[in-house]
Amino acid sequence: MTNRIPGITVSACLAMVLVVVVMVLIGPAWMSAGAYVPARSMSVGSFSFLQGDDFPERNPNRPGAVYDTVDILTSAQEKAIQTDINRASGLGIEMLVYTRMAAESAADSQVFADRLNAEWNVASSEGANDGLVYLITVNPMDPDTNSVVVSAGEAALPIRQLDQDALQQILMAEMMPEVADGEFNTALQYGIRRVLNAMEYSPPDPEPLTSLQASLYTFANILGAALLQFAILGFFIVTIVRERRFTIAPTPVTQAIYAVCLALASIGVGIIAIAGRNAFGSLTALATLIIAACVVPLLIGLQTRGNRHSNEIRVPGRTASKARVIGSAHG
Repeated sequence: MTNRIPGITVSACLAMVLVVVVMVLIGPAWMSAGAYVPARSMSVGSFSFLQGDDFPERNPNRPGAVYDTVDILTSAQEKAIQTDINRASGLGIEMLVYTRMAAESAADSQVFADRLNAEWNVASSEGANDGLVYLITVNPMDPDTNSVVVSAGEAALPIRQLDQDALQQILMAEMMPEVADGEFNTALQYGIRRVLNAMEYSPPDPEPLTSLQASLYTFANILGAALLQFAILGFFIVTIVRERRFTIAPTPVTQAIYAVCLALASIGVGIIAIAGRNAFGSLTALATLIIAACVVPLLIGLQTRGNRHSNEIRVPGRTASKARVIGSAHG
């Protein structure tokens, strides 16, 4: 019995040593083959990350679209943001807010937000690709690298007059300064409510022109340019035709004829421009109509008044001259 114990002990030790050697030899290969992949872990003291692909999965049973995973928003703030998101959803735009803690650049955060938008299907319907994702990334060890990005689906923009450039301007000018100051809730309010303003208060985009309207639009451009020329040259044309002379001070009757012709031409061009939804033709017609209806009558009134005043001055002179002649005859 006593002779067996040393043998058993030696065999056990040899077996343990063999197991350790095998683990040391095949352990790294086993880990690299995927049998064990560490999740992205965070050490609070060193704030170090192991970059495994642990992309979050959306819980379909979780209500709401505000995922504050790092608790930078209060409950009241989350409710207010969710209310705005519900308003947007009622208008046909789906939104999602996600906050996370990571030591990544804004470019990496943009990639994360785009992937979140696609894999979580932030859209008004399956495959619509028209959602907006607001992602805030915080780094407690280096707050200067905190960032906010917005991911817009391919069909999300434009929202009326809000296009990609306008959304980028909102991000740069309003949201990012607030994130830099630690005002995460204010940043999200700016970003979400600017989109709501565009959806609720911007005039809708006009319907595309029909073939007839497109033809009238082109014709109105030509007529508008011709009307501007007539407003200047027509004054002299009417004067030469009626008075058989070139002058910049025609009679009031000639000016009245010019005003009537200009007004009729303006009305005609205006009707065509309005039918063709042509802003240039409409504004040109309005301007020339004001000239015909207001400016020319004013000039006619001033000229008539000046002529009357000149006649009143000449009449007393002739009367006095006649009186002197009569007096001389009697003498």
